[in-house]
Amino acid sequence: MNRDRVNDVVFVLREDNPANIVANLDGLGSNSLDTNPRILAVAFGTEGRANYRLALANHTLIPRHEDPVLDDPFASPGGLAVARGAFSVTLGFFASAGGWEMGQTKLTFRFQDDGFELIGLDRSRTHRGTGETEEVSINLSTGRASTIIGNIAEDEVQEAKWQSLTGARRYTIDQITDALRFDPREP
Repeated sequence: MNRDRVNDVVFVLREDNPANIVANLDGLGSNSLDTNPRILAVAFGTEGRANYRLALANHTLIPRHEDPVLDDPFASPGGLAVARGAFSVTLGFFASAGGWEMGQTKLTFRFQDDGFELIGLDRSRTHRGTGETEEVSINLSTGRASTIIGNIAEDEVQEAKWQSLTGARRYTIDQITDALRFDPREP
C-alpha cells in the first residue's frame, strides 16, 4: 500500500457484542439485527520479523446495519478488495420495504501524501419500479466522470455523458461519513 515493497494488510474488524444484536419488534425485515460496528484498518508491514504498524483505523466508512428492511451494506459482493497498490470497499443498498432503489457503491483509496485518499468512485443504481438504471464512474486522479443512463428493459444506452470535474477537491477516507450517498461532484 505504501510502495515500500513490504507486504501490508487491509482488513475489517467487527465487534462481537451480544448487546448490539437487537430484536426487531416492527415485523418488517429480519427478526433480529446485528448492529455491531466495524473498523476498516490498514497495517503497513515493517522490515524484519512480520511486524506491522497501524496506518488506518476508520470507524465511519462502513455503516452499521441498523435498519431491518435494509440489507447489510457490507454484505454486498465485492466487500473489500486490494489491487495495484489501492484498496476498494463495495457497499450495497437494497430495501425489502419502503424503497424502490437498489445499487452498489465502490470507493477506491490509495495511500498518497501521508493519507488514504479517494481516487475513484463507481456507483450503480436501479429503480425497481421503472427499471431506470444509472452507472456513474468518477476518476479523481484524472478529474473525469462518466454517467450512463439506461433501462433494464432495453439493451441500449439512453444517455451517456462525460464531464470534467473542475475544481475537484481531494478527499481522505476520514472525510467520507456516508459512503452510500457521497458524491465528489457535489460541493
